[in-house]
Amino acid sequence: MTDEEIISKLFPALPAERIKSELDFIHRHNIRIHYPSDASYPQRLKRCEDAPQILFSKGNVEANEGKMVAIVGTRHAT
Repeated sequence: MTDEEIISKLFPALPAERIKSELDFIHRHNIRIHYPSDASYPQRLKRCEDAPQILFSKGNVEANEGKMVAIVGTRHAT
């Protein structure tokens, strides 16, 4: 299943043009997308009842190895 198909299923109200635009940005900037069904998705996070449906990362991220620190935030804090 492609990223576009997965995101369309997770967020059916998002217009297709918006999904394509976001995915273009993601691919242009070498951002990785992690879904709960992927091996790259943090196993410890899968145990959380309210785990995010999508995670984004940039750089060398090995989320399933040893101890780690993460910085989590939003694009537009309120």
